Amino acid sequence: MDRSRAHERGTVETTGQALQTQGTSMSEQPVRILLVEDNPADIRLIEENLHESADYPYTLETVTMLEDAVQHVAQAGIDVVLLDLFLPDSKGPDTLVRLRDSAPWLPIVVLTRFDDKSGGLKSVQAGAQDFLVKGHSANHLLARSLLYAIERKRAEEALRESEARFRMTFEQAAVGLAHVNTDGRYVRINERLCDIIGYTREELLALTFQTITYPDDLDEDLANVDRLLRGDVSRYTLEKRYIHKNGQPVWVNLTVSLASDRLGQPQYFIMVVEDIGKRKRVEQAEREQRILAEALRDSAIALNSTLNLSEVLDRILANIERVVPHDAAEIMLIENNQAHIVRSRGYAESELADDLDTLHFPINKVSNLQYMIETRQPLIIPDIRAYQHWIETRISTTQRWRSYTGVPIHVKNEVIGFINLASVTPNFFTPVHADRLQAFAVEAAIAIHNAQLYEQAKELAVLEERQRLARDLHDSVSQALFSASIIAESLPRLWQRDATKALQHLEQLRLLNRSALAEMRSLLLELRPDHLLRLNLADQLRQLAQAMQGRKRMSMSLNIDDKHSVPPDVQLALYRIAQEALNNIIKHTRATSVAIDYISGVEQVELRIADNGKGFDLEHTPPGLGLDSMRERAAKIGAQLEFSTGAGQGTQVHVVWMRQHLD
Repeated sequence: MDRSRAHERGTVETTGQALQTQGTSMSEQPVRILLVEDNPADIRLIEENLHESADYPYTLETVTMLEDAVQHVAQAGIDVVLLDLFLPDSKGPDTLVRLRDSAPWLPIVVLTRFDDKSGGLKSVQAGAQDFLVKGHSANHLLARSLLYAIERKRAEEALRESEARFRMTFEQAAVGLAHVNTDGRYVRINERLCDIIGYTREELLALTFQTITYPDDLDEDLANVDRLLRGDVSRYTLEKRYIHKNGQPVWVNLTVSLASDRLGQPQYFIMVVEDIGKRKRVEQAEREQRILAEALRDSAIALNSTLNLSEVLDRILANIERVVPHDAAEIMLIENNQAHIVRSRGYAESELADDLDTLHFPINKVSNLQYMIETRQPLIIPDIRAYQHWIETRISTTQRWRSYTGVPIHVKNEVIGFINLASVTPNFFTPVHADRLQAFAVEAAIAIHNAQLYEQAKELAVLEERQRLARDLHDSVSQALFSASIIAESLPRLWQRDATKALQHLEQLRLLNRSALAEMRSLLLELRPDHLLRLNLADQLRQLAQAMQGRKRMSMSLNIDDKHSVPPDVQLALYRIAQEALNNIIKHTRATSVAIDYISGVEQVELRIADNGKGFDLEHTPPGLGLDSMRERAAKIGAQLEFSTGAGQGTQVHVVWMRQHLD
């Protein structure tokens, strides 16, 4: 049959019941079969065979040339091809290859000669779905073979598509994926895993997971592998570190399961690797911030729990290690444009350690200090040996210190000193260290400033106390001694004229001297407060009364019962209240008589001071009476304090302290 006759034949269609194969039903649409055969007898035989055996709808289209077959399948719609390998325009296995390449999706059943079964097998190996021997194919085999070829091709295509989807999913996954042999060697990896660990695909395939696992994490990983192989678990997940190609640890979240064959024998591990480095860095930063906050909080408590400057400086050095690691530290304070090292630590191994506290540096000649003053910012020197402006001192000539960071200590707009840290490791300090040191320096500055203010306040208080004592000496002791001096000078002449009157003046002289002596003792006690408690309160009250009589001529009544002693803090508070009350009487009341009652009983202690002066209105208290001071002292020991007064009615100060407060 020539090509024109082949086209004239057109198609032959028969109908029948669709064949059910392995649970898959063919569509009710006819199966389009393309027969590529140039032998009319074989064509007729195949037509008859299909007509008799096919129990499904079909159409048969026949061409005799491979070229026509290629054009025919290009139009689509063909379901299966029956192909003779020996055609006028193509012979042998190449016929199958050319048709398969032009329509790789089509199932092909090869027709072989009786003596060419090996050729049929080779055709199947080359991509054919099946082969049939001409003239020896049972009727039912041809129809079934065509359906099976279609189904197998569809299954192959579905499998190919599935594998393609798997490969795409495997390669395009946002996480690292790998198949790993049970000995740990990588057999399949995706690009994302290469990105995470930094190796190329070829490099990773030559490695094992044990090789690139961080040493500290390997034991836990291997223990989980053993559990997986024993069947104790179906999968495991852990956070671990790999070693990146650059040598740095890489944090990942690893999930591993085991793939086994049909007999349950382990084949390979399936590993899913998620990069959690960013989360770990955030967690580490949060942890470091929490540690820093705790360290700064503890440091602030420690630094501000004392106002002694020496203790503050010691505590700064003791606490700075928790904030910034270092090998040596020093504190500089500025005085007269000179930076003095007032505290140091870490130089003990050097023979210069004893000299550090005596070193001082002109600010305008030390570039690193000048920089920190001008910028108010920390300074990092990665390598001291390479820093040409490093100050030349005997310390730097030891060549021991390699890196440096420093920060100014400033209060408001004034730099009052520096904190300097050194390390024996070059490039040790980082901007993070500098920021932490700067935060610590804020607390240090507050503590140092408070301690300095406290020292100044103490000095001012001492000065004010000296001035008060000087006034008291002038107002009382000096006047008493001056009066005594006048009486003493006039006594000899008065004695000659009137011995009786001279004796009266002599008694007055004795009282003046006694008053001056009592006043001097009181003032000496003020200068040495620790001596106050060496006397009991009764003696202290008598001494205050004697001193008062010397300063003002008035009647004095003392009623003292001190059978039971009082605690030191109570004694001191009552003494100060009595002292303030008597000073008020002298300065403000114009009283002519004073009564002091002090009774120290078993259950309570009572102090009462009353005068017959002019009194005052409690609703409009005049300034300078020290009433608030007396109230504070009474409250401090848990005593009750009452004032009874009124215009022209005198004043009474009444204090009651119950001994139950001892509990």
